[in-house]
Amino acid sequence: MSTFEKFSTEIETSPCTLEFNGSQLVVRGEFDMSNEYELAAALEMAPRPSGATVVDMSGVSFMDSSALHAFVRFHTEGNVLVVHHPSPSVVRLLELTSLDRVFSIELADPR
Repeated sequence: MSTFEKFSTEIETSPCTLEFNGSQLVVRGEFDMSNEYELAAALEMAPRPSGATVVDMSGVSFMDSSALHAFVRFHTEGNVLVVHHPSPSVVRLLELTSLDRVFSIELADPR
């Protein structure tokens, strides 16, 4: 696998982009049941240089519970997940589901 791979899916109501950039999986767009499996596959393929999977979520505009399920399933399989710079909507979803207490969250600097 090269240090930068990209695959994208455009679904009528849920456009998303998943990119491997160095040691991170960078996700952008909208995530719901229509692309949950693409997200799950990207999590499985993501690099884990420090033993943890780091997912940059700063570009996520929408995420529902079915897409969140991909993260929960990944975690319950024994994987360590770091949510890097989640967008405000993702932070709210993690708080509502109490998953902010399960996953490691790295918030963006509020400057």
